Amino acid sequence: MRLMAIENETPSAMKDREQLQRIAAGVAQAVSGYLPKGAGIGFAVVLFDFGDGGNMAYASNGNRGDVAKTLRELLEKLLFEAEAEAVQSGRSRS
Repeated sequence: MRLMAIENETPSAMKDREQLQRIAAGVAQAVSGYLPKGAGIGFAVVLFDFGDGGNMAYASNGNRGDVAKTLRELLEKLLFEAEAEAVQSGRSRS
């Protein structure tokens, strides 16, 4: 588990973030145990606190570049679907 320092982070926030990262690492370890060896299946686990200014942690079995690409694609899909739902309900953000 690799923790990166965050500038101006309070000791309390650091403790919360470290706990979230430990949980993410544990979930990732459990998921890894279910995957068939050599199946070529990647995963990323993202955990976060609700609300503004919360913490976020992720763990994965892929390299950072592949995970970033996949998460970017997921975000685009989620935003597209959210906009389509808003248009259907008459709440378009446009």
